[in-house]
Amino acid sequence: LLIRFRATHGQSAYEEIVTYNQILNHLDADDGDDGLWHFTKLTDHQGPLLPSDERYKGSKWNIRVEWENGEVTYEPMAIIRKSDPVSLAIYGKENGLLELDGWKQFKRLAERQQKIVRMANQAKLQAFRNRTVFKFGVQVPQNHAQAMALDEANGNHLWREAEETELRQVDDYSVFTDLGFKAPPPKGFK
Repeated sequence: LLIRFRATHGQSAYEEIVTYNQILNHLDADDGDDGLWHFTKLTDHQGPLLPSDERYKGSKWNIRVEWENGEVTYEPMAIIRKSDPVSLAIYGKENGLLELDGWKQFKRLAERQQKIVRMANQAKLQAFRNRTVFKFGVQVPQNHAQAMALDEANGNHLWREAEETELRQVDDYSVFTDLGFKAPPPKGFK
């Protein structure tokens, strides 16, 4: 599946191609199982720094990073930019830094930030909704049609019987009471 996003800015046009799978791969890369350190948030900055400054670490700006393990360090902006430019753009926007030298490169990204977050959330939600779920070694269907397809594939009627049992129990235990058309709600109903 290839979804193309085309953006136009002023008179100059450019095309950015992002596939649904690329978004999902980015989300999967954030699972923490790759041995990389992940930070929780960016909380402060130092700069602009000159090479003669003792805090200078090869970049004009240092960013205060709070890591998942609780450690707090100042890291050069260039390193954070390579791994997570979106977080830098958000931090720059929140702190009014996007007009300063070294931060201007994040201005366009910060403007697109809400759209990118929405796309990532939609991709994550779509992946969550369409994932295959197994419980106790048995695939769990997401709907009636999938349950019937699993029964056919397995050559049995276990899911159909489970659905029938569930519906029968709804009646057996009087789960719902019909109060009639335009009846007042029961006491305690909010």
